[in-house]
Amino acid sequence: MPRLPFVASCLLAFLLLVAGAIIAGPSMVPKGHPERPGYAPGEILIKFRPGASEIDRSNARVALNAARLRTFSSGAQHWRLGPGLDVERALQILKGNPAVQYAHPNYTIVPLVTPNDSRFGEQWNMLNVGQTGGVPGADVRATAAWDLTQGCGLGTPGCSRPIKVAVVDTGIASHPDVEANVDRSLSYDFADDDSSADPTCEFLQARGHGTHVAGIIGAIGNNGGGVAGLNWQTRMMALKIFSDNLPGGSSTAVAIEAIDYASSHGADVINASWVLGSCPAPCAPALYDSIQAAGAEGVIFVAAAGNGAIDNDSSSAPAYPSSYDLDNIIAVAATDANDQLWFTSPGNGSNYGQVTVDLGAPGKVVLSTLPGDLTAMPPEGDCNCEPFGPGEGCFELGEPKYETRTGTSMAAPHVAGVAALLRAVSPNASVAQVKSIILSSTDKLSSLQSKTVSGGRLNAFCALQTLIQDTDADGRGNACDNCATVYNPVQADGDLDGVGDACDNCPATYNPTQSYVGNPVVQVAYPNGGETLTINDSVNLQWSATDECGGVASVDILLSRTGAGGSYSTLFPNIPNTGSKTWTVTGPATTQAFLKVVARDPAGNLGNDLSNAAFTIQKLCTVCQGSYCSGEGARCNANSACMSGSCCSYTCVEDPSCTVPDPCPDNACGCL
Repeated sequence: MPRLPFVASCLLAFLLLVAGAIIAGPSMVPKGHPERPGYAPGEILIKFRPGASEIDRSNARVALNAARLRTFSSGAQHWRLGPGLDVERALQILKGNPAVQYAHPNYTIVPLVTPNDSRFGEQWNMLNVGQTGGVPGADVRATAAWDLTQGCGLGTPGCSRPIKVAVVDTGIASHPDVEANVDRSLSYDFADDDSSADPTCEFLQARGHGTHVAGIIGAIGNNGGGVAGLNWQTRMMALKIFSDNLPGGSSTAVAIEAIDYASSHGADVINASWVLGSCPAPCAPALYDSIQAAGAEGVIFVAAAGNGAIDNDSSSAPAYPSSYDLDNIIAVAATDANDQLWFTSPGNGSNYGQVTVDLGAPGKVVLSTLPGDLTAMPPEGDCNCEPFGPGEGCFELGEPKYETRTGTSMAAPHVAGVAALLRAVSPNASVAQVKSIILSSTDKLSSLQSKTVSGGRLNAFCALQTLIQDTDADGRGNACDNCATVYNPVQADGDLDGVGDACDNCPATYNPTQSYVGNPVVQVAYPNGGETLTINDSVNLQWSATDECGGVASVDILLSRTGAGGSYSTLFPNIPNTGSKTWTVTGPATTQAFLKVVARDPAGNLGNDLSNAAFTIQKLCTVCQGSYCSGEGARCNANSACMSGSCCSYTCVEDPSCTVPDPCPDNACGCL
């Protein structure tokens, strides 16, 4: 089902997406970071296989004109390559050397950037170590992402331009953790048509909604206090669309005006943590057109999926604008610290949709910035803000603070923040590229399968890595790709050893080093020498065949009647490796039979085993009981067996003493 487009225009109430009661109303070098090569130029680490001779080792080193710098306790060695030989070429040369167990670059190691913000330890959404009782790792991997870039603000070293994020919301209050990242010259109060956009006058009824959203996107990191946003440097545009003077808090027209303004003033990303209220599908084509036009200008539009715990795909009144079928919209569901889709009770939880909701991001109990509490104010007119209503006057906010909030309103700015980080690394990255990378680089979760387009939760680090280096172009950066050289967008990893099945020598067995010698070990169990099998009897052939991966998928069963070195015919080709197979014995008889089992492993290596010694295949025959035969010319031989052309008049019975070679003449009566 495609995303539903639009609809009838009307002045509609907007709903901010905070949990609880729904509130009516309001291959590149990372920019902004020193260049870090992925490995030390001209150096490799190498280890030889056990049994490799000194000549083999010396020849390998001489071929690269390499100097051995050190030998580690594991036997691995650190080499410096000869002049003019790069690491890639050296590894290519060593790849075909059977004496080498492994060789790889001398990868650089850099510390993960963990900010010193005083309350960062409470931000499970950025770094989840189980501090709230959740699952460690159920976060957006922000600390690893910050090692690549911390965003681009005005004058950030290494940045060609600041990245602008328009927070279309209730405004952004003046807060020490975000103020330096808010461009007040580009901010505007569309709700009250006030160019001053006084930060003191954030819409009271929203309780700091826009400021909380702004903190997730761009709270200043590593400043010793408070929290860290995804972008430590950025330029946020505080575009206020909610006011007490508008029915329901805001309107479609006001939102369109803000979106158009953001687009025309160079916004890279727009965050929309709100939905249209009472707007059944299709909904507000004028808003649809505005968002579409923004996309044409290169603006990524991130929208909250809604807090009604409904399926936006099938609902008669899905959440808009997130459900519009537009290429520049990224619709975001909310997850919790256990990587589950946020759900509190019917009607109170994250919306979802396999077609209309793109991915999940942390949205439950997320800590961020808030304005201070309301304090008393002088009479109306003494401050730069509109009154709540006749005679109520202005208001002032107390000391800024930090609190947790829950909702898809909190999930969306995580994605908006990562979109801004991607533009910080690549300012000219297209809308399609940014969206594709964010969706393809998610951590796949069972809780989001069939609930979102990507089936995963936002991963900031992997998104950046995908932009920086994605060798196989499968949408997963090499550093996050468990199969970096083979197109493998599903990232299937059956044995959870960190190597995707398409690149895994042992896809069914945990084997993180991926060492693989091949040559399956096969052992014939029966017949294994000395046995006697009788033609037409059923016997159970038995064997074992295993390899480093814990088993062999199929085997071939062969038989020689002329000794171990004789000619083998195939009894059973490519059968499952069950360890046994029933065989009805066939002739001719022999005393030099050998069974061979050939095993084939997943990499195509072969292994086989023969019976330890020859076994016998015999044919039983029958003889006549009595001393004469009847019929013209009939006669019996010395063993009372009927001669050729005779007809035995007595009952023929099986003679157990009949052995190879067969004593029965051809065509004699009773011979089997």
